[in-house]
Amino acid sequence: LPILMPAGPTQRRFSAAEDAAVLAAFDELGPKWGLIAQRLPGRTEAAVKSRYFRRRAAEERSLSSALNSLLQEDDPTASGQQWSRLIGGLDGTGEAAAGAAV
Repeated sequence: LPILMPAGPTQRRFSAAEDAAVLAAFDELGPKWGLIAQRLPGRTEAAVKSRYFRRRAAEERSLSSALNSLLQEDDPTASGQQWSRLIGGLDGTGEAAAGAAV
């Protein structure tokens, strides 16, 4: 028996232009995935939402890796937890903020 493929959007990689359009639309509209998907022909709401969060996670991993590399240049024994404690103070949480509040 032949395998039937459902009609509808096909999966293909997001282009750099589509990534930029998703980010710009999110900045403008917030998490209104249906409206964002309407701006990208052939893309579903679920595909746009998934792509946004996968890109965001990748950027966070990249930033984390870069910060770890910078800390390890200064202290080869530094771990990811050390920079997490340092960064935690920037938003009013973590040990840095607790020490400042005393």
